[in-house]
Amino acid sequence: MALSIGSLSVDPIRERKVEIFYWTALLVSNTLGIALGDYLADSSGLGYAVSNGIISSGIAVIVLAYFFTSISRTTLVCVVSLLAILLLLMLATMRYDRRRSGA
Repeated sequence: MALSIGSLSVDPIRERKVEIFYWTALLVSNTLGIALGDYLADSSGLGYAVSNGIISSGIAVIVLAYFFTSISRTTLVCVVSLLAILLLLMLATMRYDRRRSGA
């Protein structure tokens, strides 16, 4: 079974298999983002500040690659989107943990 079904266009979803692919990709990326964010911030011992710095640096590298390399733009946009989701999830978790601890 192929993981690719065509282009990444912003059109209405009219086919069931495309909708299933979209929601599966969204759920997998969010689940992996949460797991990786928790690992970086908690299990690795790096903490939120260092973890957010690592992810932000990754985003900066992808932005530079977009302008200065011939790497597929679609690939770069997908990777930076995943990193952005990871960063936002980590920031939300950090805010939640601070509220929960009373800080």
